Amino acid sequence: MKPMLSRLFSLSLVLVPALFLSGCASTFTSTVTVQNQIQDNLNDKRFSLATIAPKNDTPELAHAIEEAKTHLSELGFQYDESASTLQLQLELSSVAGNAHVSIPFTSINYLITPSGMVIPMSPSYDWRFFNGIYAYPGRIYPSAMIRSPFWPSPYSSYFWGRRYNTLMLPEPTVQQSFEHKLTIRLLDPQSGKLVYQTEASSRQSYPDIEEYIELLVESALKDFPSASGKHKVKFKIEK
Repeated sequence: MKPMLSRLFSLSLVLVPALFLSGCASTFTSTVTVQNQIQDNLNDKRFSLATIAPKNDTPELAHAIEEAKTHLSELGFQYDESASTLQLQLELSSVAGNAHVSIPFTSINYLITPSGMVIPMSPSYDWRFFNGIYAYPGRIYPSAMIRSPFWPSPYSSYFWGRRYNTLMLPEPTVQQSFEHKLTIRLLDPQSGKLVYQTEASSRQSYPDIEEYIELLVESALKDFPSASGKHKVKFKIEK
């Protein structure tokens, strides 16, 4: 019995740290959309930067440009300000998604869209929902309808009826996602025609795109040049 317990103890010493180490990795997933219009093998791989509009000249864009230059140089491209073969153009954007609000220990939850519309999602069996219907049936919207942003919040007593006391509930939890997008274009400087475009987008919980620029550039230029179409790219990140 003792040898068996000793072997089990030794095995636990190996497995427990492994479980902790496996929990230190996360996955970054992005959707990459490619438009490939390369007509030849791009024998001349020199490129220059396209003109950047003053309103778009941000530190985040400058960071993305430097990352793109580095990745392109690893692919055999060469940055040359006087090059007339290709022009490099980058764009960044971040779009806020819906905010999902829920109240712990209850079935009350709803969505708030970026435009401010509130969409109740609570099931019909919630007693607070029924109290609101009985008290003010005209003020309760079906869950399939979208409320106007000018109406009171569904977290207020006006929405649920006078019998609903919000002070008795715990603080709501809010979950929101943001779609961060990077677009890289290679253009013909003479005609302005698109030669190659790759767009990487990823939905994340953190609103600052600066945190994801390196991963977005790496995703966009993975397996360059790719065939036209849309595909997923995943990277495992060690924390």
